[in-house]
Amino acid sequence: MKLRHRVMYATARLTALLPRRLQIALSGEPPIVVDGQQLDPQVQLLRALGRGRRPAGLVEPTVEAGRARYRRDTRIFNPRPTRVGSVLDFEIGGLRVRHYRPDRTDGGPMTVYFHGGGFVIGDLDTHDEPCRMLCRYAGCHVLSVAYRLAPEHPHPAAVKDALAAYRWARANAASLGADPRRVAVGGDSA
Repeated sequence: MKLRHRVMYATARLTALLPRRLQIALSGEPPIVVDGQQLDPQVQLLRALGRGRRPAGLVEPTVEAGRARYRRDTRIFNPRPTRVGSVLDFEIGGLRVRHYRPDRTDGGPMTVYFHGGGFVIGDLDTHDEPCRMLCRYAGCHVLSVAYRLAPEHPHPAAVKDALAAYRWARANAASLGADPRRVAVGGDSA
């Protein structure tokens, strides 16, 4: 990892230790509130610290560079992963998946989760924390799917992968401890 990235990560981690009021004060603006929801003070401060930098495009200068930057940047906001009952990585029909099991084991619902990234970037690791939070706070099983990404795998590859994963989840939910009658799909962006 380059020195500037190490400094960026260290800065982000240090901002998490600051009192929330100080984070807001250092951002140079009042708390940001949209639709009654306040932006997390650490995110507000990091956003302010990034002002003036030209944001890179999603896949600039290359797809590989965009993917690496996205992986790197998501680590900043995940210093302590949310605790869940268990996490298991495996494959179904050639697709990598990650199953998050809640603490309870009473056959609860399952969400088949498709990560964001415009069908070009993102993976199981970049969306680990949102899946953990969904599992813990909604109390549901989460099956996160690493569908094939473009441009290496053009449309409709990701859609076919999503449908195959959903069908697999419906057929195998009980073996994971979930209720096969309560399987939903979710995710973000893509």
